[in-house]
Amino acid sequence: MKQNVSSSLRSIWLSVATLGCIVPFTASGAETSGITTTAGIAVGAEHSDNVTREDNTSRRRGAATPRDDNAARSDIESHIRLNVGLSGKTAQFDTELAYAFTARDYKNNRQTDDESIDGDARILWTPLPDRFAWELTNNVSDSVRNDRLADTLENRRQRNILSTGPNFTFRLSPVDRLSAELRYEDVNVENSDETGDDAEVDVTRREGNGDSERKIGRLRWTHGLSRVSDLLVNAAWEDVKADVDVTFSRLLVGYSARLRSGNYEISIGANRVEPEVGDGFDGSVVQVAYTHDFGGQSLNLTLVKEATDTSVGLGTNSLRSEAFSPRDSNFDSFNIIERQRVDIAYQNVLVCGACTVRAGVFYDEQEDKDDASEQDPLILPNSQTSYGLNLGLVYALRRNLNLLADANFEVIEFVDDPDGLEYDVSEYIFAVNYSVLRDFSIALRVMQFSRDANVEGFDNDELRGGIDFRYSF
Repeated sequence: MKQNVSSSLRSIWLSVATLGCIVPFTASGAETSGITTTAGIAVGAEHSDNVTREDNTSRRRGAATPRDDNAARSDIESHIRLNVGLSGKTAQFDTELAYAFTARDYKNNRQTDDESIDGDARILWTPLPDRFAWELTNNVSDSVRNDRLADTLENRRQRNILSTGPNFTFRLSPVDRLSAELRYEDVNVENSDETGDDAEVDVTRREGNGDSERKIGRLRWTHGLSRVSDLLVNAAWEDVKADVDVTFSRLLVGYSARLRSGNYEISIGANRVEPEVGDGFDGSVVQVAYTHDFGGQSLNLTLVKEATDTSVGLGTNSLRSEAFSPRDSNFDSFNIIERQRVDIAYQNVLVCGACTVRAGVFYDEQEDKDDASEQDPLILPNSQTSYGLNLGLVYALRRNLNLLADANFEVIEFVDDPDGLEYDVSEYIFAVNYSVLRDFSIALRVMQFSRDANVEGFDNDELRGGIDFRYSF
């Protein structure tokens, strides 16, 4: 993972260097006072009774006694986490930057010591408002390599996406506007560094990884139908250089409305996928975003159906420009997929005077468009379907004492698996945050994880608990 950490650091330094070059020319005096910085450090330790999430059946066969079994699987993770952030807005400059560096050490070496970076940055320079702007974004996220295997550090990789390019806006009439975007994107995905016996597994995988370089062009025509509604026409073209070069193109027609209590946007259309090797294909595109706020309660809905690839997943096409989801892509190599995903999220702060309740459901269907005969279905994820539910509660017991509870449930079905592999996942988290001083807090956390599969060899569970000491500068 160290190679990918270096790549992530280069992207972060590029973001910071761009920020340093732009600020002196775009902000001065009182304007710079709008830029704020944050920094913090967290030091802690967690104990796990199954840090590698070893299969339950293997545990039962290999353990002499329950005590020996627990000793062989348990470990203590010590970690340190550094957080840095910057935000600000001036007449020409708008930025949001937040990164975290984490280093982990395992007392019994049940897992390899690890360093990682995660976070996001967005820098928007607007020298000509409503006419020209330049944007730079960076996202570093963590994702599972292969959903069939246990979710451990050895089965995770970092994905670093750097994107930059200009935005143009043309006022065609009082009610018509044409927007154009040009983007260059570099996607770097951590390569597998397995050695020894695990190297034999890599031979069965297709060569390559999820790295890609992308040239993107987008056009958007907006026609104002009324003060609160618009007619939309979107066209996009994307040239991707990866293990298999591919061109994506799409055309959509949509409608958006901005209401007093929320807003929504609906677009439908078609896309064309033309890979360098193999036959191209056409498909439909659907994008829906809905947000409703009704006094202390909010409801959000996002629906996307489109052809994409596993290098970026749906993240760059999110209608609300949300951060990349850690589960947005979990393929070990570059694949072309057709994707359908629905997310519904609800939040309520009125249940009690000091409570916030969250609930969400999702459905995700991924159809691998590569030739299945070239893949080993026992190794590669191929096509899969997942759906789940998450519940959360935050309760402010006192001004400086918060209780947090989360419950997550998920079902994953592997469509191409010869054994019909399917498993259920449940995760329960309970945490207590206590602010000792204004800048110093203590956090306690307990997590219970369980995976129940219909095929022997895929069950695992873990009980983990620990403490963090946090200080904000």
